Amino acid sequence: MGFNTWNLYHCSVDATILTETATAMKETGLLAAGYDNVNSDDCWMTATRDAKGNQVADPAKFPNGFKAVVDFIHGIGMKSGLYTAKGPHTCQKRAASCLHEAQDAKQWAGWGIDYVKDDSCSTCVDPNGTAYSDLEDYHRMWQGIQDSGRPMVLTVEGRPAASEITHGGYGNAKRVGHDISPSWQSMISLVDIGSGLWPYAHGSVNSTFGGWCVVTPIFLSLAFGFAHSLPHFRARSLSRLAGGTI
Repeated sequence: MGFNTWNLYHCSVDATILTETATAMKETGLLAAGYDNVNSDDCWMTATRDAKGNQVADPAKFPNGFKAVVDFIHGIGMKSGLYTAKGPHTCQKRAASCLHEAQDAKQWAGWGIDYVKDDSCSTCVDPNGTAYSDLEDYHRMWQGIQDSGRPMVLTVEGRPAASEITHGGYGNAKRVGHDISPSWQSMISLVDIGSGLWPYAHGSVNSTFGGWCVVTPIFLSLAFGFAHSLPHFRARSLSRLAGGTI
């Protein structure tokens, strides 16, 4: 469980936001309550890769690199996550992981990443121009993480049904539903979407790192204001007790 930057910051994520969020979560008791992940969503990277084909943390946002932020977050006892997409570019047109899955996973392992969100934006095609399926894309990323030597939770998105993704070899969690927004209707609609998915959450041995598969219908949002945030926390807690979310 933890915090994802998208709902509150969208494409404005930077090193200061991540480090200050991690510090605040620890100081306010959220870390002690089990909220131990601080994850950057889209826009942490530049639009193009470097000469060696690596993803590059935006130097204007991360002047000391992304690993420096990861080291800070780890230093206060928390975990660090980042975002990519299965196609050649992310939803915000940054460099994504199509056919670079093994290279990216190795780079992230070197940074100490703990969590990867692999979005469904854009289409990955082979050298002949044939589109890969979502399952093929996510399996390449899953395999890259297995080969990287570091445990990383992989959350996937897109069209694969929970009944397919739960068999293993594609990730540890599947996000379903729309992006949550700071409104009661948005929150309740995602609770409704996730309410029938609990049978797909299970403990298995479907990967070298973390043999479990869950479904993630909602992200924690701190932008609701107290009146909506408290029910949101309760909804997540009930869903988690049913095995449905992380």
